[in-house]
Amino acid sequence: MNENQAREIIEAIITAPTVSLAVEYAWVDRQQLLSPTCFRVLMTMLQAENEQWGNSKRYEALLRLKYFRTVLFQAQSQNADDTDDRRITSTLPELMVVSTTITVENVMQLFKSGDITARKAFFAELPRSHMENQLVLSSELGLALRGLNIWSDPYCQGGDIELGMALSKAAYQLSQQLFDASQNRNFLTTAEGGAHNYAIALKASGQHPEVLQFTSEAIQWLEARESKDMTPELLLDQVEAHINLAQVNAEQFDQSHFEQAETLLKQTDWQALIPVDRPADHQRQVDLNERLENIKQLVIVLAQQKTNYVETIKQTRYKMLEMLKSLAAIAPEYADFIAELELMIDQDIPGSLEEWAIRSQRAMDWMTHVLSGGNPSDIINAYHGDRSTELDPFQFENPIRNRDQLRQRLRHAGLIFSPKQQPEAKEIEQAGSVLTDALQWARDHHFAEEENDALWILYLYYNRVAQYPQAVETLKTLWANLEVIRSRIANPLERAGVMDKFPHLFSSLCRSLHQLNRPAELMQAIEGGKGRYLADVLLKQTNQLEQDPSFSIPTQFFDKLKEQKNAHYLTYFVDAEETYVVLIAKDGTFHIPDDPIPLGKTQLQEWLGYDNKDHDPLNPQNWGKSISRVRSVVSDLTNRLAPLVSWLEDLVEQSILQQDDHLCYCPDAQLHLIPLHYIPFRGEPLVQFFSVSRIHGAAALTAILNRKPLRPAQYTAVRISAQSDRNPELSNVEEKLAAFRRVPEWLRQSRLTGQIVAEEDADLPTVAALPFKQRLVHFATHGIFPDRDHENREVNPYENSGLLLAQHGQLPATKEGMDSSLLTPQQVFDRKLDFWGSHVTLSACVSGLAKEGIGGDALGLEWALLQAGATSLLATHWDVDVEWVAEFSEMFYQKWLFEGVSRAVAWRESVLNLMKKNSLPEYEATKHLEYFWAAFSLSGDWR
Repeated sequence: MNENQAREIIEAIITAPTVSLAVEYAWVDRQQLLSPTCFRVLMTMLQAENEQWGNSKRYEALLRLKYFRTVLFQAQSQNADDTDDRRITSTLPELMVVSTTITVENVMQLFKSGDITARKAFFAELPRSHMENQLVLSSELGLALRGLNIWSDPYCQGGDIELGMALSKAAYQLSQQLFDASQNRNFLTTAEGGAHNYAIALKASGQHPEVLQFTSEAIQWLEARESKDMTPELLLDQVEAHINLAQVNAEQFDQSHFEQAETLLKQTDWQALIPVDRPADHQRQVDLNERLENIKQLVIVLAQQKTNYVETIKQTRYKMLEMLKSLAAIAPEYADFIAELELMIDQDIPGSLEEWAIRSQRAMDWMTHVLSGGNPSDIINAYHGDRSTELDPFQFENPIRNRDQLRQRLRHAGLIFSPKQQPEAKEIEQAGSVLTDALQWARDHHFAEEENDALWILYLYYNRVAQYPQAVETLKTLWANLEVIRSRIANPLERAGVMDKFPHLFSSLCRSLHQLNRPAELMQAIEGGKGRYLADVLLKQTNQLEQDPSFSIPTQFFDKLKEQKNAHYLTYFVDAEETYVVLIAKDGTFHIPDDPIPLGKTQLQEWLGYDNKDHDPLNPQNWGKSISRVRSVVSDLTNRLAPLVSWLEDLVEQSILQQDDHLCYCPDAQLHLIPLHYIPFRGEPLVQFFSVSRIHGAAALTAILNRKPLRPAQYTAVRISAQSDRNPELSNVEEKLAAFRRVPEWLRQSRLTGQIVAEEDADLPTVAALPFKQRLVHFATHGIFPDRDHENREVNPYENSGLLLAQHGQLPATKEGMDSSLLTPQQVFDRKLDFWGSHVTLSACVSGLAKEGIGGDALGLEWALLQAGATSLLATHWDVDVEWVAEFSEMFYQKWLFEGVSRAVAWRESVLNLMKKNSLPEYEATKHLEYFWAAFSLSGDWR
């Protein structure tokens, strides 16, 4: 079989009309599919698809076929006696097909035909949707189109935008036709729903000009038929589209779109449009008003940006004209040319701030050109050419003479690698030569800033010409340079911002190292990229510079990890659209997945966007709940997160990972928010196979493993309920207060000695004065991790999250109290609290949450206590009933302190015991039992 035949087989499978037919094709051609030729072609197709389109539907279909092929090979190997046994297919993973027939016209015809069987087969093959609705199978078209709008909603929201656009536009256009033919207002309602969904899909796909065109047409059509129910949503879509078009990027600002957004907001009578009369419209009214207020706040911010834009143009224009006058004074022989240039600049009005900045810098380059002996006529000719696309009006053949010329060459070489440019191969090669010369000149003359700029642009060059090893070495050099600069800055906030100029440094380095299959170096990049804010805070406390500016992984790390016998280290780096991960196994070997994990910050933020009020998606009790008329909390979060660990299954098959081993993992970004142990692995939660703990990096783990594990003989317990816990209207007041007392009393009656501070006595000064060093420290209180304050401003968890304490002899008023006395991460550092050698249990709501800080580290109380010397820590990820926290804490203490097992074993057995208890009949009504057993995470020392 040749490569063309292999490609035809693969294409036939992934473009089959249905999944069942795809499986049939794969089975019939299974021997060819399993051939080395087919595998090479499949890998080539995967790489090409990823490079051109990224994580597309076609890429996912190819990826699933690759996995299907692997499992098919394993299944046939295990069933060697009968490789034609068709039952093998029932054990294989599901394939995915890329439909080429789902168009607006096809969907409309499907509904017009009245063929319910064909309609049922069509929807059975669509990707799963949590809004599936059997109304689509109704023979009454009004009901069927209503079901189609419901079904397409999650696709339009981002689940599958291309599919959502086809379905919603079909619903809209068919409803238009049916209403105009029958005047049945049910079709007017379905037209409104289709228009709303289609506008959402256009917006989600970034097609903002299309949003403006479509919503204008839809409003006109609907209002001509005396329907204004959907007008406010569609008008707000228009405002948002103008705002998005006004903000082209961080530097560019489009005044015209901003002004149109302002006009729409001011001239529209929103109160007349937003419904208030019908009770059913109440939630819609709330949603619309909230959306309107958010947009108004954004416009206020943009208005300031507009002011800054105009002011910047004025100031830059003035400076440039003054410099031209000075130039004319020192070069009178070029006065005529300079006067013409001055006139052009004075009259030229750019369309955006970015364009003005480019032209301003170009004018500076022109002056440099003249002062370096160039002919001013070059400038006039270049200016009258294609100003918006020209990259380099000069030939850089002469040696660099000064720093201005160096910067000029770097800027123009950098423009060649702008995403908007499509340079020819000759231009790219010339840019490489210019950059090499510029880098050497910058080094010879000790211009560190320009050297680093040259290194970054040189990386872009190497990456463009597929010289990936050179690209990696260039990035590593840039990283080393930045670490040296960092080590010389004493101010921790300034230090943490050194990397800001190169925000894509670590993601680019991780991508390149993964591509080259260099896992040891990838681990170094991941650990370096995840943050240094911890080190900076420590520097602030000690006033001493770090001795090791490289922030490399301690040399002892690998030996210490191997000493643990059954422990593995897993470290994640979350980029915008994908996640990089390395496993260092218990035998010291490195392992990475074949491809980066296709989950990134964008997707995770969509699923995990933290709302501490009503719809916390982290809490399993909220999964699937409706947030608004068009949005719900995801109902299958753990399955969506499965790729984070599913790649480890191959390592189990190879006996690198074994049942009852320990996984210590270092999360990143939103992964700090979730408990890894509840993610499904081989059909069961991960905790069924391994004990799991968390850490903030290899250096922190090395420091812990260098200590001897100890079991404390003394305890300190702090117990504080809230005034709301004593509300007489609650039916379980006594049970809840008893649960707060339960663990401190259990500790009092144990063989440990210690002290308890309770209720109104437990204010911040009293708690801060307690002994914590080398003790078991148990906090039974409420915790908060607010995302925003009462005025909807984002808050810093370093200053505003923590444990609620008493104040002025009174209990905290409510458990949500932002203004209450708090033990925050900042208080831990400012008061120099010493938790050295202690185990801390934060028996409080959301105490284990963390948020990415300035340098990439997670700022939360868990982090702060570990930095204050705590050896291990138990904390929760969501608001857990105090009774369950007490039960878990008692089980953990009993097993670890008095039955002689490790913390990891005590934690895992306690989780599994709760899991077993939750399977009893009395918990059958609870939809997501993870709420009871998965909230507790162990951090730090697991021994």
